[in-house]
Amino acid sequence: MLTLYTVKEVAIVLDNLTPKAKDQLSLKELDVTVYYRVNPDYIRPLAVKRTQQSVDIGSGVYAPQRILVESVSRSEIADVVSKHDSMTIHTVRTALEGESQKAIQKNLDASDPGAFVITRVVVRQVLTDPTVEAAIRNVVAKGKEKEAADLQVGIAMSLAEATAKTAQTLTPAFLQHEYNLALMEFAKNKGGTVILDGSSSGKQIVVRQ
Repeated sequence: MLTLYTVKEVAIVLDNLTPKAKDQLSLKELDVTVYYRVNPDYIRPLAVKRTQQSVDIGSGVYAPQRILVESVSRSEIADVVSKHDSMTIHTVRTALEGESQKAIQKNLDASDPGAFVITRVVVRQVLTDPTVEAAIRNVVAKGKEKEAADLQVGIAMSLAEATAKTAQTLTPAFLQHEYNLALMEFAKNKGGTVILDGSSSGKQIVVRQ
């Protein structure tokens, strides 16, 4: 009986995966598509070596060793996810794709060097557990509250420093000097003589036009 195998790229759709992350929390949903092809020279030897591993994809055409590749993909993707924290895994899709592709390829090469090519891995969706998402939102909110509090503290410190510096310049001698300048200006504008009994210094201050 003649069996037809495709040598084109085959897509393996893996939906609703729930692997555990590094913090032992399971993802709510992980949807991944793994694309692979088999070297034409290896299709027949692989069919003899591993029977019942190919899948009919329509019209009597089989995707060679699809069951094997899917099994390896599920295992390696779960292992990759276990190296990332659930709270940040949604931000590292590109890393998940690259790491998964290398891991799957390495596994298949270990048993059948040169037979398989994992052309790409696409992470279509990654959802964390609802409780983890709530925790993420809480962390973000707390971070914003801390930023606001730090800003208020910084403003208060700046005002305190400015007030302290101003207080240091307002010495009695400085105030008396400014007062004398004001009296001199007053005498120039109004004419006549202004006599002030300097209570702080015990001296009379005479200001004439």
